[in-house]
Amino acid sequence: MRKTPEGHGMRRLRMPSKKVLMGVLIAGAIVGGGMLAACSPQPQPQAKDDGAASASAEAPVDDASDKKASATDANKDDAATSNGMNMTFNDFTDSDPGLFEESFQTTLWVNDGNRGCNACHEDLWDTTNNISMLSFHMAASDPGYGKNANIRDCLGCHHGTNASGPWIRDLIHNRHFGSKMFVEEQNGNCMSCHAINIAGEFVMYDYYKYSREFGGFPNAGNPDTQEWLVGRGWPNGNMSGIVTQANMPLTATYDHDPSNKDDRFWASNVAVPEVDASQWTLKVTGVKNPREFTYEELNAMPQTERVAGIPCGANTIGSYQVHNAPIKGVLLTDIIEACGGLEDGKVSLDWQTEDNWHWPKGATYDLQALIDAGGMVVLQYWNEPLREVDGYPASLGWPGRMGGFYMKWLTEINFSDQPGTTGLWDILSSGPAGDYPTDHPGDVVHRDSGGAINSGWINPSNDGAEFKLGEPVKLEGYSYVWVEDDHFVDKVQFSADYGNTWTEVDIDDDYDHASWTHWTIEWQPEQAGTYVLYSNTVDGTGQCQMSPSPIIVKIVE
Repeated sequence: MRKTPEGHGMRRLRMPSKKVLMGVLIAGAIVGGGMLAACSPQPQPQAKDDGAASASAEAPVDDASDKKASATDANKDDAATSNGMNMTFNDFTDSDPGLFEESFQTTLWVNDGNRGCNACHEDLWDTTNNISMLSFHMAASDPGYGKNANIRDCLGCHHGTNASGPWIRDLIHNRHFGSKMFVEEQNGNCMSCHAINIAGEFVMYDYYKYSREFGGFPNAGNPDTQEWLVGRGWPNGNMSGIVTQANMPLTATYDHDPSNKDDRFWASNVAVPEVDASQWTLKVTGVKNPREFTYEELNAMPQTERVAGIPCGANTIGSYQVHNAPIKGVLLTDIIEACGGLEDGKVSLDWQTEDNWHWPKGATYDLQALIDAGGMVVLQYWNEPLREVDGYPASLGWPGRMGGFYMKWLTEINFSDQPGTTGLWDILSSGPAGDYPTDHPGDVVHRDSGGAINSGWINPSNDGAEFKLGEPVKLEGYSYVWVEDDHFVDKVQFSADYGNTWTEVDIDDDYDHASWTHWTIEWQPEQAGTYVLYSNTVDGTGQCQMSPSPIIVKIVE
């Protein structure tokens, strides 16, 4: 089998890890938008019974445990729905510090244990799978890396534009406030799901809890603010008890080895077509000898293999819809050669697929850019034929790009004389993200999308993991950039003080940027407590994520 030739920007499947020491970079701030919410209807008062209670009357509910036991009896429809929605019972009027250190502030005022989607729905993946109106959810693979899905994983897609999920804000609010379980049994209200930021806007609590403002001040983590709060009796200089550490001390290694096959994702913008490979052919035109290749003929041609990071186009900040896949197939240059070369003047590539997917809509791809990236007809992932959901029998692959550039269920390639597009960064500025990307990392803010520059935590992948004080804390994650020109992973940054200071990892220039960057850091916290950690990816132009990727960890004695 032929390995990747020089001249196509490719590497062998494995590279040695590299050890890198860190520096420090300062950070700016990002101002987030909000999301409005309705107010909760109040339960109607009950008529007072002045007479003696009947012997058969139901006993009153006096405490939380009895209330929990009777929740499903209150409304059978709600009970049936909750059983299908991965529900746990929470009462918003109960005080629970949740992930944070128990104190007057976190227990009575913050009430983290009863706020946010995952307080009631442990894994939103199970919830959405059970309530989808379709036969399957289009983002149809279970979360990888052991992650429990949360609302931040959903909003990367659900912004109500073409090639995205529907607008769900009104639907979610209406369903909750129309539920007797939520309103009456769980005492749910606006603040169950939302917070109010310093600008007076309703924002999602599942974003807000990672932000500086959660510490009581918009510049929490800043030494001056911490000194002020310590002087007023707040431990750690943070009203929510968060421990911060400037210039996060750590060492790091990174590699681009394939991710675990069990963590791969798949998504489809339309229903998955059924293709009979025995009847399927790939038609190639715009060449000197137009022809149709059978599946067997493509597999008999020279095969090229490499590792490519493939994120979903809707993979939002820190989400799980990304994998680093070993892919194998036939280079476009080999297909062109097998057809006697291109006709004169052919400078771009057009295509047809069984599902008619075309992104950007109506565009053709610049042929030289696609060839330089190692464009190929992909036949295998992880040394296995493509699954039906991956685009079997064949897909068109553009290594370094997001999954929308992998044309599944490919049926035709046409080399064209029309000018082609690289179809990427010029489009981003007009997308739903608005001012994306940014040139300064800062606070965690509410964003609905933005995965072209991204990072995420994969070990641990969920909040609340505990580590022993005095021992190195080993954490893993990924970084990637949709590759084009100087847009590639240039640096990865980490912060343990809300982005007031950053520790920086430089990525070698000769690294295969079409792969993701899998990083492992060993961090040395100096104090026990609860930390909010940030990761941030910076590309070769100096631009970075729309907001950092957060995770909450606990250091215990």
